[in-house]
Amino acid sequence: MRKINKMCSFYVNEWHLTVMMLPYINSKMQNNEKVTILSEENLENNIETILQKLNINNKVKNEIENLYWKSTPINMVDTMVNEVTSKDNIIIVGNEEYIENANKIIDKKIKTGEINIIDCYEVMQFNNNIDSILKNHEKVINTSGEKTIDEMFEGFSKKEVI
Repeated sequence: MRKINKMCSFYVNEWHLTVMMLPYINSKMQNNEKVTILSEENLENNIETILQKLNINNKVKNEIENLYWKSTPINMVDTMVNEVTSKDNIIIVGNEEYIENANKIIDKKIKTGEINIIDCYEVMQFNNNIDSILKNHEKVINTSGEKTIDEMFEGFSKKEVI
């Protein structure tokens, strides 16, 4: 049996994205859950810079730094997803086409287990599509953690979106 939990996140720039996702990644790693990053852009320099400034233990810092923060071309997503096991968290960062294609690959590949997929959208790119994005996700992740969509967007109803 498989269960895919769909979450989304909205970020202003890559710095904001990495700062916002670090607490989520840290909490998942503390629970011995695997985290996989699928990013259209290389986030390696951002994460290295941010981790140098954080006061967290070296073991956690190394684990976060050792995640694959480089650009993941869509043709590599298939290989990365082969390594996914139950209780994994897959963070997808990119334009709409990249996110859609990565999700299609994951949907085809994952047959069992419980997987959290976090689709990360740059606000300026997706500003007009926020309603359609929200209706396809169960939760939103921001700097304060996982929140239900109605907690973050008061008055939003999935039924109202066409």
